[in-house]
This record gives sequence, C-alpha cells and structure tokens, in this order.
Amino acid sequence: MHGHQYVETPYPRRVMAVNSRDGVSRLAILSGMTSQSSAVGATAPAMRRPGSRQPLDREFILTAALDIIDTHGAEALTMRALATHLESGTTTLYRHFANRAALIVAVIDRVLGKIGTDAPNGTWQQVCKFLSQQLFDTLAAHPNLAPLLVGQPPTVQGKSAGREQFLAVLLRDGFTPHTAARLYATLAHYVIGFAVQLRSHAEVASTLDISGADLIRFPATAKTVASGALPMTLAEEFAYGLDLILGIDRLDDHRR
Repeated sequence: MHGHQYVETPYPRRVMAVNSRDGVSRLAILSGMTSQSSAVGATAPAMRRPGSRQPLDREFILTAALDIIDTHGAEALTMRALATHLESGTTTLYRHFANRAALIVAVIDRVLGKIGTDAPNGTWQQVCKFLSQQLFDTLAAHPNLAPLLVGQPPTVQGKSAGREQFLAVLLRDGFTPHTAARLYATLAHYVIGFAVQLRSHAEVASTLDISGADLIRFPATAKTVASGALPMTLAEEFAYGLDLILGIDRLDDHRR
C-alpha cells in the first residue's frame, strides 16, 4: 500500500500498517529533531505508568522503547507497539515525541549520551582509543541500535560528549580541524561497521576463518594458519585494527 510499510511485531495486531510519517528516516534522524522532541517533551503533560496511577515520564518511555529495540529489533518499535507495551495510547506518546523518528533519535541520544563523560587524560592516541572502545562496547550492549547509525554522517549522531572530547584532544595536540574531522569520521564508521557485525553473529566470532583452506595450493595461507593467529573474535579484530589506525601498534615493528 502506497505510503505505508508493514511491520511484524510481537504485540497485538502482529502485522500493522505504519504511516510513512512514523517510519525511520535517515533524513529525520539527521535533521536535528532531537531539539524538537525535547521541546515537545518539556511541555507534555504527565502520563500514567502501566498498572499504576503514577505518570509516564519521558525517561520511562525511552526505557521501554529501548527494551523493545533490544529484544525484538528496531523494526518492531512503532508508536502503536510502544503504546501497547506501556498500556497507554499513541496520543499520549505523541505529546512527548513528534513521530517515530523523533523517538528513535531520543533513544540513540540516551544511549550514546554518556560516552566521553569519563574520558581519561592522556595522549591523543590514548583518549581516542578509549572513546572508540567505549562506543564499541556501548553498541555491543545494544547491537540492534547499530544499524540505525549506518549511513549517517558521524558528526551528527546524537548528543555525544565523546565526539567533543575526541575532536578537542586532536585540536589540542596540533591537528588541523580538517584532519580531526576526517579521523573522527573514519573511526566512527570503523566502530559502527564492527558493531553491525555483532548483531548478526551472536557468538562474536570472526567471520574470517581460513583454517579450511587448501594448504597445498596456498602455502602462504598454510604458514598463517600454523601461526594460530586466526580466527579471532570480532572484539579482538576491532582492538587490533584500532591500534593500527591510531598508530599505537606499527606494522613495521612486526617484521622479521
């Protein structure tokens, strides 16, 4: 049906039509709707918590939305499904969030907002490694969020204190704004790329396993397999590559 998408959910009405205005749109996520959704939430009247007369506040709603994403995936999060989960109505949700895209922006902001708040002092490599690892660990804890970040310019992903810390330490140590922005973009996409793989490989094992290769036809592969270096977990691959990108580990140091 034109203008609608059909979403499979674990809630009543297993297949429901969602108007396109509630669909997740990269443009919507990129358009700075965080401030809009915050303004809506600031003036919204209190709502009732499920099973009680206590109001449903913004944080309670975001917690429920994140729970749906973590458990069933982002595609299962619709305003109607969230309202059902909260034993509320969609009208009350729209008082806090303009649409589904604004809701998802708020969830992402909530999850990523704590990154960088406890970054240590140190060299630019140490600080950038800490922040990149912290982002990876955060997305690993909520792997269904990672696909929502794919394709977005990393300079506008959420209210990230980590982004500010990352860029500030590079500028402090003499890098040009151009270089700082390029390095941030590269590492942000590097982190997201690994986090997306965690979503599809629950065992977090590397997808690169060459142990079954024909060792007669491929002698170089035979030597590599004999070294025991592979396979690695995705987390190990991530940490290894991060050190190479940041120059913490130099390939020339590993030559014979």
